[in-house]
Amino acid sequence: MLTWDDFMNLPRIEVVADFHCVTRWSKQNMLWEGVRTKTIYDLVEPDSYAKYLMIHCMEGYTTNVPIEDFLKEDCLFACNLNGKPLEPEHGFPLRHVIPQLYAWKSAKYVYGVEFMLEDEPGYWELRGYHIHGDPWKEERFWDDEMKVWEIRKKK
Repeated sequence: MLTWDDFMNLPRIEVVADFHCVTRWSKQNMLWEGVRTKTIYDLVEPDSYAKYLMIHCMEGYTTNVPIEDFLKEDCLFACNLNGKPLEPEHGFPLRHVIPQLYAWKSAKYVYGVEFMLEDEPGYWELRGYHIHGDPWKEERFWDDEMKVWEIRKKK
């Protein structure tokens, strides 16, 4: 387990990336600063069978992410946005930023990461949002309402 001081002492990166909301707006060239997700992965050394993770946030929010997306070079745990500490509305103190997916995957108020062998839906995925969320493929919502119902039933 990392303390906040441990986290703040890890090597930092800056990432300039666009931010895409599922409601069809985007904000371009946002400057995020924080710790690369790969740095955390390497510290944790999860089981090699883990192919997914769940990001846990305050107030019970969760979102699932495939390891392959989590480990991309532009993914980070951000504590700064555009040269300033994150504001509460943007996820203070820590936000998981995954630019290649829709913004609901860039979870605010992160407090934990769980490595998983199988994919599980998070908060919005249980409410009909797509399990993956690629904006270039317009993966906004489940195509099959039955899938959503089956997932909810399992929970």
